Amino acid sequence: MIEDSSTKKEWTLLCYFAGDNNLDGAAVEDINEMELVGSTDQVNAVVQIDRSADYNLNDNNWRSTRRFYITKGSNRRKITSELLKDLGPTNTGDRRFINDFIRETVADYPAQHYMLVLWNHGSGFYVPPEMLTGENAPSRRELSARARPKLGRSFFHGTRSQMLSLNPAQRGICYDDGSQDCLDNQELKDVVAYMEKCIGERKVDVIGMDACLMTMLEVAYQIRHHALVLVGSEEVEPGDGWPYDRILGELARSPHMSGSALGEVIVNEYIASYDKGAPFSPNVTQSALDLTRLGDITQAVDDLASQLLGRLEDSQTHSDIYRAWKRTSRFYENLYMDLYQFADNLGRISEDAPIQHACTAIQRTMEGADGTSPIIAERHLGEDLHAVRGLSIYMPPFRNPSDFYWELDFANDTRWAEFLGAYLE
Repeated sequence: MIEDSSTKKEWTLLCYFAGDNNLDGAAVEDINEMELVGSTDQVNAVVQIDRSADYNLNDNNWRSTRRFYITKGSNRRKITSELLKDLGPTNTGDRRFINDFIRETVADYPAQHYMLVLWNHGSGFYVPPEMLTGENAPSRRELSARARPKLGRSFFHGTRSQMLSLNPAQRGICYDDGSQDCLDNQELKDVVAYMEKCIGERKVDVIGMDACLMTMLEVAYQIRHHALVLVGSEEVEPGDGWPYDRILGELARSPHMSGSALGEVIVNEYIASYDKGAPFSPNVTQSALDLTRLGDITQAVDDLASQLLGRLEDSQTHSDIYRAWKRTSRFYENLYMDLYQFADNLGRISEDAPIQHACTAIQRTMEGADGTSPIIAERHLGEDLHAVRGLSIYMPPFRNPSDFYWELDFANDTRWAEFLGAYLE
């Protein structure tokens, strides 16, 4: 069903499901969750899903890429929504395919507000060795040797030695096993910028990352000029991902909500879906970030980096940084850490007044002391994550395994990368 372009609904949700991997079954289940609610007279939900030849075990085992207009249904093992297109095999890690999806969906289903959901594995800014191509890439035999069962939305857990022995590229999301490809850092930024252009040169209301590890300051900063709200997880997501029936149900009941309000709904419903008590008590996080309020927190981190750089010749400063890092919640093989918690720990450990002041500035900014917090909503579960605040930052425990970190906007605009290079050398 193509909408009359003269009539705009309140919201159009564009859900890009990169399911050509071990999440294939979860992709179908999430679409079935959407079908429990379906599109409404004020909300369009459109899904493009690429399926796997190796993992699909339901819905007749079709293996192509298909686009659906989500309609209400109750079959939990088969997609019953309206088929808009069968695109054949595609590479979901190639931005041409997601750009086509964005352009055509925006044209066919105009709305006042838009949310783009990128559904798949995520790894923050880091692209794992398995997705490398070129002279530094692993061979097919190496890839086969590394293959192992992987649970949840965290497909790539390379060991420290693997990461150090190879030359990884940029941030990645939307992994496609069939083509051994994913969207890297610059491509993701370009995709969001392209969507901004398609919807009339205005920022995308919400970018939803139903993937692991994507609410990093570096990720948020990379797309800040093209979107208003980023929603996602600091931590690895369980395989079930977002509860789409709850989220779409709330939006259907209140279709006039803002992007910030929708971000808060996603955070609350996500956590509620996993809050089942013992013995089921996973470590889960979800946060919604206001991308228009990254200036103060970026400046605060830059100030801390400057203070630390000026004191790295002092062995006590080195020791303080390490002790604070050890006490802080960390993610993805210890490559990322919770920003607020690190500032809190370092401020308590250090006896250097300028460092303490810089740490306090980060905390006050995230707390919204001056009304400038980028955190719209943040919730978490799990004993290991009791003190996280919804925003992580890159801080590896060993020599920087990604030369391409320096190409991020955040690394160019702050001294954090310079601090990491000096501290970890």
